[in-house]
Parts: sequence; structure tokens; C-alpha cells
Amino acid sequence: MKKVKQRLLSWILTVAMICAMLPVTALAAEGNVAKIGDVEYATLDDAVAAAIEMDTAVIEVFDDCEINSKIVIPRGKQVTITADASAGIKIIDNKKKGVSVTGTLTIQNVTFNTNGQIYLYETADLLFKDATLNMDGEMYVFNEIYGYYCCAISIEGKSSGITFEDCVVNIKNYASQGSAI
Repeated sequence: MKKVKQRLLSWILTVAMICAMLPVTALAAEGNVAKIGDVEYATLDDAVAAAIEMDTAVIEVFDDCEINSKIVIPRGKQVTITADASAGIKIIDNKKKGVSVTGTLTIQNVTFNTNGQIYLYETADLLFKDATLNMDGEMYVFNEIYGYYCCAISIEGKSSGITFEDCVVNIKNYASQGSAI
């Protein structure tokens, strides 16, 4: 009888330990904000870094997130950052990191809030589709070395282009002598 009680107690403790571990595992998976295919990433920065290792990649964002480094899309790379249209996903850049594109970038079905700048070089293509772009430069001097204010969106390449399809665009507080773009 004593052995039966010990085995029963062992099983109960085993089940209790397994149940205790389940929420921890579930919480770890909940911390991810984006994925490429079936691979999930804890940050959008990590997803972008993985995407530029491929020629073409679609990053699906499934939770609001902040970026901690500039989104850089090199020449020859095609990256799409998208979300479910009904999700109301926000990508926030409040550290003045911005976006630099030499390849192709599509931002779709998200709200992108930034106090940084967007640069398009060489033959870059940037498409905002069914998105909201909010840019507030906060009257910041982006190039302190030369002491001038820069515009919100700078198109440096003759063959570069930016397209807005069904978007809301709000640009303010970029104190360049020219225009916002």
C-alpha cells in the first residue's frame, strides 16, 4: 500500500510540475512581435536583420513594436513589412532611427510613427500601402556636424521613388529650408 501511495504522489507531482511549466512556455512565445514564414522574432529589428539575408522576404508583424535601430534595406533586397489589415498594428521609432533604402521596401497595413528620417538612395523603391505614416521631426538638428536641419524624406537617387497607395501621411516639425520631401 505504501508503494502505491508513493507512486500516486510521484505522478501527482509530475503532473503538477508539467502544468507549472506550461504558462512559462506560453509566455515566452507571446513575447514575439514578427515572423518570416514560420520563424518568429522577438523584435522587428531581428526580423529585418534576418530578412536582408534573403533576396526577398515578407515580415508579418503581429504585435505593436518599437524599432531600436535604423531599418536598412540594401541594394538588391526586397522586403515587405505587413500586418493583418484589421489588427491596427503600430511600429514606433521614437529614437530618431528612421529608414534607409537602396533596395525595395513595402510597408503595408500598419501605422508607422517615427521622429527619424527616410532616405532613398540610388534605385530605391519605397511603397506605403494601406498604411499611416506619422513623422514628427521635433525640430531636431539631425546633422549636428554641419548644423543644419534635414527634411523628413530625402530622395537621393535619380531613379528612386516613393509611392503612397491609400495612405494617411502626416509630416511635421522638420525644419529644413526646403519642403518635407
